[in-house]
Amino acid sequence: MNIFNGNNENFDCHRKTPCFILGPTGPTGPTGIAGIEGATGPTGPTGPSGGPIGPTGPTGATGATGPTGPTGPAPTITASAEAVTAEQPAAVEVTGGNGTYNLEFSIPAGPTGAMPNITASALTTASGTDAQVQVQGGGDNYQLIFSIPQGPTGPANGLNAFGGLYSSGQQSFTSSTSAPTQITIGQTMAETNVTIDTNAITIDEDGSYEITYNVIAELTNEGELTISARNDDQDVSGTTQKLSLASGKAQTFVGRTIVTLENGDSISLALSASTDQATGNVNYASLIVKKLD
Repeated sequence: MNIFNGNNENFDCHRKTPCFILGPTGPTGPTGIAGIEGATGPTGPTGPSGGPIGPTGPTGATGATGPTGPTGPAPTITASAEAVTAEQPAAVEVTGGNGTYNLEFSIPAGPTGAMPNITASALTTASGTDAQVQVQGGGDNYQLIFSIPQGPTGPANGLNAFGGLYSSGQQSFTSSTSAPTQITIGQTMAETNVTIDTNAITIDEDGSYEITYNVIAELTNEGELTISARNDDQDVSGTTQKLSLASGKAQTFVGRTIVTLENGDSISLALSASTDQATGNVNYASLIVKKLD
């Protein structure tokens, strides 16, 4: 096919091949249907950052307080204490965890106090009244006044045998756990049909006897002290008394019993402490035996 556009002088439209004459351009036709959207191209490079960060804005208002949580379980707390030397400081250590704690206190010992001067005297009071001990004085000087009720009236012929020993002066001792320590009672009372020996009363007549003793004693260090009447090398049944004593604090020991004794029995007083080589003082001691039949 030949197309003549009006500028070709050699154009031959008489050939067998069909030909057309190209006329002037017509008006623009309507926009065709949009084609299929092409694939997205690659992302371009990141542009430059903007300007500097602006200033921090003002703090907002505090929000409302939330609800109170549930109460936790109460902890278990125990405590213990030990004495330390006076040079060490007082301290407390907390041990344990998970709700169980122990407070361990270390308490320094205080200075040793002065040894007081103690004297004693005795008064006889009416029969049936209570025995009493009155403490007078203060500071480093004390007096112990014993009020001892008179015993019941004996038979018309009186007591057939009796006697007593006492000591009002302070005496120091060192006790051994292997054997009791004899208490010194070297001052004598009236006696009849008994023999007064060194720190002991020896029975001269068989019979029933009442044995009575009073002792005021103290330990240098805290511990237990036992006092009893002794028949030769055996404790007299019913006269043993054991007390717990604080350091340097005197206690009164009182014993009384009725036993059968024989000629030649030797009655005395002895003490023993719970720890070996314990030291202390006996501030007063008395021992009385009376035959009742």
